[in-house]
Amino acid sequence: MDSVLNRLDTLESSSVTGSEYLSRSQAMQFLHVGSTKLWELKNSGTIETTEKTGKVLYKTSSCRSYLQSQGYSAEMAQERFRKILQTKQKR
Repeated sequence: MDSVLNRLDTLESSSVTGSEYLSRSQAMQFLHVGSTKLWELKNSGTIETTEKTGKVLYKTSSCRSYLQSQGYSAEMAQERFRKILQTKQKR
């Protein structure tokens, strides 16, 4: 089931953002953390990142895995991601 949700996650992300990565603000919203905690997660290697565009981007599947390691269900993580996509589409 997780592989299905991860695939859905990638497809939804690709259709809206053009990639499987979240911006800093999106990652903070998705994880419900502040900038300091996000920085700690990035620097510890807990959350995978890339700097393809010159900005740090956070891998969606890595953020989802972190949420699940914190006790959130896959469904809850997916719902959070959908809310971020809806916010992105409204802009």
